[in-house]
Amino acid sequence: MKHPLLQRFLKALNCFMGAAGIATIMYSIWMAIVWHKDVESSSSLWSKTPWFIYVFMSLGVILCLITCIGHFAAESANGCFLSFHIVVMFLLMLLEIMIALDIGLNSDWKDDLPDDPTGRLEDLEDFVDENKATCKWIGLLIIIIQGLIIMLSVVLKTLRTERRINRSIIGNDLEYVSNMEKYPLIDPLPPMPYYMASPMRENPPIS
Repeated sequence: MKHPLLQRFLKALNCFMGAAGIATIMYSIWMAIVWHKDVESSSSLWSKTPWFIYVFMSLGVILCLITCIGHFAAESANGCFLSFHIVVMFLLMLLEIMIALDIGLNSDWKDDLPDDPTGRLEDLEDFVDENKATCKWIGLLIIIIQGLIIMLSVVLKTLRTERRINRSIIGNDLEYVSNMEKYPLIDPLPPMPYYMASPMRENPPIS
């Protein structure tokens, strides 16, 4: 069953995820260009791996893929795609919450990461420290959008399942009614046997 308003709202929320993924990819491309220039100017950086750039680019690609899956699931209202999209979004949101809790509760979280030769991790940390309030609201907005996407996907899948069940019940009822119409409510009586009566003979007169 199609729900145009619900599907459009779900696709609109997925567009925010796609925009975040594209912005992440663009930022990682910019970091890669700057890193390439730094490598050309310094030979000591050739042996170091810019893992922070790779992580950012992978995150952007993952967000874009999730957006494509969500858009297709919202457009087709397919139960399998909706279930897969719900699971992926839930795992992504759970991972984000775990990372946020680790950064907030563990003051030595940077010690768990390898050395970043690009220096972009420190720049990002300084930017977050300077704009804590804005970053908190942006993070909260992202979590809310992802929660709304999960909720709308669940609602759309539930409505589709209920529609399929109702259609199955109505189909079975119609089949039962059509079968009942083929038979009379009361079995007809068998035809009465037909007997041929022989003519009565007249008795001879009594003398």
